[in-house]
Amino acid sequence: MLVGVVLLVACSGQPPGDLPLTVVSMQGTRAPVPGVAGGWVPPLPGELPTATPTFAPFQPTVTPGPTVMVPAASSPMSALILPVFAFSPDDLVLLNGMVVSDVLQVDISSFTLIENTAPPLKLIPDSELVYGPAYTGFDVVAFVDQQNGYLESYREHVGGQILTGPQVVDYVARQYGVGPRVLLALLEYYSGWVTQSEPDWVAVAFPMGHASPTWRGLYAQLTWAANHLNDGYYGWKQRGVRTVRFADNTHTLVARELNAGTVAVQTVLGLSTSFDVWREAVSGQGFLAAYKKLFGDPFAHDLGPTLPDDLQQPALALPWAADQTWYYSGGPHGGWGGGSAWAAVDFVPPGGPPGCYDSEAWVTASASGLVIRSEQGLVVVDLDGDGLEQTGWLVIYLHIATREKAVYAGSLVRTGDLIGHPSCEGGVSTGTHVHLARRYNGEWVPAGMGHVPMVLSGWTVRQAARAYDGTLVKGDVVRTANDGRGEGANDISP
Repeated sequence: MLVGVVLLVACSGQPPGDLPLTVVSMQGTRAPVPGVAGGWVPPLPGELPTATPTFAPFQPTVTPGPTVMVPAASSPMSALILPVFAFSPDDLVLLNGMVVSDVLQVDISSFTLIENTAPPLKLIPDSELVYGPAYTGFDVVAFVDQQNGYLESYREHVGGQILTGPQVVDYVARQYGVGPRVLLALLEYYSGWVTQSEPDWVAVAFPMGHASPTWRGLYAQLTWAANHLNDGYYGWKQRGVRTVRFADNTHTLVARELNAGTVAVQTVLGLSTSFDVWREAVSGQGFLAAYKKLFGDPFAHDLGPTLPDDLQQPALALPWAADQTWYYSGGPHGGWGGGSAWAAVDFVPPGGPPGCYDSEAWVTASASGLVIRSEQGLVVVDLDGDGLEQTGWLVIYLHIATREKAVYAGSLVRTGDLIGHPSCEGGVSTGTHVHLARRYNGEWVPAGMGHVPMVLSGWTVRQAARAYDGTLVKGDVVRTANDGRGEGANDISP
């Protein structure tokens, strides 16, 4: 039997897709838990891997069964293919923004037919999933403190500091751009941490239901969940993903009438369980009941489309001085982890050896605005200057060195002002560089696709089939991303 199939891309040469995305020390201090020896469950030494938003692209959960490698002689892509029996070839072309030559005829007689379809119940609006305007008045710490649950008394060592439980939730929400009410509702559904003062020991160790020793503790569990929420959300909106995967690696088709926010929640709920258990979780008696218990009707927070159709990017400059040439080392890839939109691009400075080194080059502001976060390796600039991370345009600079860092939270910057030196800080990186990304109203904006591509000093980002590939185009000049420094290949000047 022959059927049209859609070519999908799997990043090559990366760590396992479930790695957390920022460096963290899992030497947590937790409030005592009755009945547990020692009062709490300590993490295993060295059990939490480290990775980075730039060099750990997430393995998309898009494969519903056996896949094969095929030569795509008539296509610009050579990648994994996914048979989706519920869609016609015309559907596949439309959903993926492809041309006819991208759809191949492949013998799929030995492939597994996906017979199940997800329930059509909508769980949350899109504006509730992203850390956007719906959250401008929501105080995670104040809300959790009122619940008197285990989360309120929890403490954990994250990124060199001790955070309370609600602070960990708020931190993950901001880093990943995921709504904290969704994270809290998932936490309550799986473990009761929000309202129960004495969860059982399994719930203490794995509060988001992902029972893997590698992912023990609140921070690890939240980063796992947030990355998969993003994978479901942006996979549905931008990558043509139309299935949910379960713990036994079976899949179900997503109901066509669902929205991206609902698919995001369905994705997380499916990963650690079976189809039958998942059906209950995505019903009105599962996650939705937990959400309503804490916050009422999720659609009371619906603010409509997250990105307006007439959205335009403000003028952005290349993030270095006008008399310098840098190199385009990474095309569109995950803004914060591979689960998010391919919102980021990477640049390496001139000179210097391969790998990580102290660069004397300066990253400069791509646009004027207010610095609302300046953390290890990270600077976030709010372009509308209202001080709210949830509204308007943000520009995110990652891998900024602590040494001689020129800005702090509260700094006002103008285009071209010094930000800091490029580095390997802010995660595990294979080389000194800067990672540049955008968010609008909390949503990661893809750098090289859609109606608002990233444009820097007249250079327009174009996405390729695989993360980190792609081009920058300015008039007749085309530069292709690669991890070296090549004149006439990936050199970029304003």
